[in-house]
Amino acid sequence: MPEEKKRRPRGQVIPLDAGNREKCRTWGVRVPLKERDATGRHKTHYEALYNKTERQAEKRRDQLLAEVEAGLFFSPAPITFNALLDEWLKQKEREKLSPASLDSYRHTTAAFLRPYLGHLQIGEISPVTVRDLFNTLQDRKLADATIRYARTVLNLVMHDAIRWRYLRENPAAGIKPPEGADGRTCRSFDLAETRKLLETASLDPDDLIFVFALLTGLRPAEYTGLLWAHVAEADGRGVVHVRQVAHKLQGGGWVFRRPKTKKSVRSVPFPAALYADLMRWRARLDARRRAVGGEWQDYGLVFPNATGAPQRTDSLGLKFQRLLKRAELPVHFTLYSLRYTFATLQFMAGERDKVISDLMGHAKVDFTKNVYTKVLPAMQAQASDSLERLLFGAARTTFAQSDAERVM
Repeated sequence: MPEEKKRRPRGQVIPLDAGNREKCRTWGVRVPLKERDATGRHKTHYEALYNKTERQAEKRRDQLLAEVEAGLFFSPAPITFNALLDEWLKQKEREKLSPASLDSYRHTTAAFLRPYLGHLQIGEISPVTVRDLFNTLQDRKLADATIRYARTVLNLVMHDAIRWRYLRENPAAGIKPPEGADGRTCRSFDLAETRKLLETASLDPDDLIFVFALLTGLRPAEYTGLLWAHVAEADGRGVVHVRQVAHKLQGGGWVFRRPKTKKSVRSVPFPAALYADLMRWRARLDARRRAVGGEWQDYGLVFPNATGAPQRTDSLGLKFQRLLKRAELPVHFTLYSLRYTFATLQFMAGERDKVISDLMGHAKVDFTKNVYTKVLPAMQAQASDSLERLLFGAARTTFAQSDAERVM
């Protein structure tokens, strides 16, 4: 009688929770592969399943066995996530990305991805692992935008891993942002707060940057990287041409690059009174430049620091907090509150959605309406007024005090 061909074992479903098997919700699934190792034994594939019943684990085992039999089984590359990140960043360097983008990727992966995922084999990273990562980041009280960007970078890494045949599926693809991190939290000044902020800012020339931010709606990186060459007067008012943003490299130094999207390259008009203040501010900067002498770094910036270089947004944020305290306003407002308020004021002044979206540099009008238009109840009765009249009345001719009233 011929010897029967020895069948390959059918795999295992292993309970990983201690105690009663019926209550177990964590399982290990091990299946044999067609390939054999040096000793002649079948190689195996193992994966852990979380929050699953025994029946669900058995179905996964059977699915894996069917894939092995059909020659469709895919085994993730045997590398750690840290090794994948190293390879991914080197590839990004070869793709000639901007220094700012590379710097941002390095910082985000080092600060938010490597500490939690770096030691894992890439095949061990499951959707639950990714979910727990984002929950942990949220527990650290990180800004919503920081968590969203970490998720974006993780998806970019996993997408390339799939293209390189290191993974079959992206474990982050179906994970929603944590509660509170799937949209921006808009904190806008109401009308009374806006007036108080502007009145207090008018007392210090160095606070003109915040008045400018409020009345143009520019992003912090846009006005910290703004050049005098991009400010002009047209049709009796000022206009700012957004052509670049400033980015501080983690290792030191600055780079300037074009905004990432076509819509962000835009022109934004602003009141003539603010333009007059800017010209007075420019004269003060010239005097400051001469006083500093050879240490002045002549970038040609509108709002430089004390030596002519761009202002860091973190330092600018602290300066803004001091302004809020002087104005006796809540300190929960941020630099972006100025941008949110600009959009809301424009809507309340009766401006069209498309025009506001263009002024904000958004690709889609719906994004502008959904994110930036927190209606201020105190302003509803004044929706038809223009922005300048809404804030200052027809008699207002300047946003600042006279030269004699100001302190350099």
